[in-house]
Amino acid sequence: MSVKERVIIIIAENSEKKIKITPESDLKEDIGIDSFGYLMIVNALEDEYGIHIDETEFQHLRTVSEIVSELLSRYPEIGKN
Repeated sequence: MSVKERVIIIIAENSEKKIKITPESDLKEDIGIDSFGYLMIVNALEDEYGIHIDETEFQHLRTVSEIVSELLSRYPEIGKN
């Protein structure tokens, strides 16, 4: 499973809205993720990949694609699975 597919699943699992999530989906506007939901997503990504994410460095990310790009940029080893 690709990083993008896994991130989409993690976001869906932490969203109250049951909508189709795409790489272009906006976390707040489209999916309805609030600050607590965002922390839950960050924690789930840390657990999934065995990494530590500094929430302050990721809080500016708005879309699924931006999260995937940032993860692969900061933690290239997760893309090799």
